[in-house]
Amino acid sequence: MFLFLSVNDLSPEVTFDSTLTNQPPKITRRDSLSSRSSLSSLPTSWSNYGPIDNFVARPFSSSDKKKFYLLLLRVTISYGFSLSWINNKEVIELFRFLSPQIKLPDRKTLSGKILHEVVTDLNNTMIEKLKLDQIGITLSFDGWVNVREQELMGTVLMSSDGQPYIWKAVDVSGERQKTADVILKTEEMITSIRELDLTILAIVTDSAPAYNAAR
Repeated sequence: MFLFLSVNDLSPEVTFDSTLTNQPPKITRRDSLSSRSSLSSLPTSWSNYGPIDNFVARPFSSSDKKKFYLLLLRVTISYGFSLSWINNKEVIELFRFLSPQIKLPDRKTLSGKILHEVVTDLNNTMIEKLKLDQIGITLSFDGWVNVREQELMGTVLMSSDGQPYIWKAVDVSGERQKTADVILKTEEMITSIRELDLTILAIVTDSAPAYNAAR
């Protein structure tokens, strides 16, 4: 006499033989029909992904690489790092430890091609957002001295909701800040902005004498 007990479709089937009272029951495992059918119904595309190791360390896609370079620039600017930090042996070893697939750009590539591409993308995004401003923008001028002791004249575009966007910074170290020069530069800025189909509501300057006279 045989007795079969099944807890559920995935549980093993236990067989008891009443003639073998001194021996433990025999346990056999047989997949039920429902379990086999559920496994066979899995999407065939799942098998195309390959081993999980391919996802732990995989080469960057084009979008991943672009995002990675942007993050490198943000870290460099945010902490005031010298561009040469990217070529530091300890830095290279750290990134290699995190992922052997990561290849850091050199200093010239980071400050040249990568920086140019990031700035271009950010400018395009800024212009698209400002074009959607139906009220108009405010053009602001301000001057400051950078770490290289260069005198810069910066241009900030302010949206109607108060969001500032740094547009341009011009080196004016070798120029005398005369009223005529300020007027000329202001007119050039206005012309460039209008060529972008942006509406200027107001112009704001600092309190330097040349700017006051140019008003």
